[in-house]
Amino acid sequence: RVGTGTTQLEYEVYNDDTVGITNCDNDAAGELEIPAEIDRKPVTSIGDCAFFSCSSLTEVTIPDSVTSIGGGAFGDCSSLTTIMIPNGVTSIGGESFSDCTSLTEITIPNSVISIEDYAFKSCSDLAKIIMPGKVTSIGEYSFADCTSLTEITIPDSVTSIGDNAFFGCSSLTKLTIPDSVTSIGNQVFLNCNSLTEITIPDSVTSIGYYAFYCCSSLTKITIPDSVTSIEEDAFSGCDNLTIYGNADSCAQQYATENNIKFALIGTDPTVSKGDLDGDGVISIDDAYQALLAYSSISAGGTPNLTEAQKKFADVDKDGEITINDAFYILRYYAEHSAGNPVSWEELLGA
Repeated sequence: RVGTGTTQLEYEVYNDDTVGITNCDNDAAGELEIPAEIDRKPVTSIGDCAFFSCSSLTEVTIPDSVTSIGGGAFGDCSSLTTIMIPNGVTSIGGESFSDCTSLTEITIPNSVISIEDYAFKSCSDLAKIIMPGKVTSIGEYSFADCTSLTEITIPDSVTSIGDNAFFGCSSLTKLTIPDSVTSIGNQVFLNCNSLTEITIPDSVTSIGYYAFYCCSSLTKITIPDSVTSIEEDAFSGCDNLTIYGNADSCAQQYATENNIKFALIGTDPTVSKGDLDGDGVISIDDAYQALLAYSSISAGGTPNLTEAQKKFADVDKDGEITINDAFYILRYYAEHSAGNPVSWEELLGA
């Protein structure tokens, strides 16, 4: 044991004459400075769960000699507001800062290459993350339920983002995925309900299931042709979303199959009236869907349409989906197919 202020630290001396901190009094409180040397031997590591549940610690200074922070090292340090990670640490262990609910900001040094699973999970006051350009992997649940996180920059060095990495980051509004990333995993942005904008680079080939589930503020996403696989419910609950993509792309197929509004890249999708299947054009299929909806309503049932689709189906704006709406959609399709590009205003005023 070694004393630091009123706190006792337990440590272990290794064969290479380095020291690792292995435990701390659970009643440690206030500010704590971990010594750089013990018995003239450098302190190079903080072991797994070394400060776990030291719930009264408010600030910890880690010496520059430390290169390793173990799993759960500062987990559940619920009063910890400030910690400096020295430039020499290469990996932030799993759950190392999970449930540090008072931590507001952290700078990850340039030496860090990987952020392990659950590293900052449920750090509910953490508002900003500065991540260096050497991080190559972000682990599963690493920032999950960081409900105050509004800003994070993912560097170009990152090649993998683990499942659920930003699950429940309900204050995150904008994010750019670098073109070093090749896949977006399962549930990565699930319940990020303040997310309004995200860029998917040409390097991405797949989007996992529930990846953007219930991102209810997401209004626009451009999916490049490099994406050849979009899993089930990837964008379910994104009721205001328009997917932009190219014709006959995976993006268009997914949007059509899941009744999500679709627009071709570079076009303005404001003309959405009558386009129930969201493929950017009005066709006989749209008229058929409107007719099915009318039939269901007439039989006392509920149409199998989203709120947006109901709005698009009611082309005459009388507040109901009727046989007239299906007729107008079919008429619009027929006129355009015949080379007569009549407008909705002309058609409905006729």
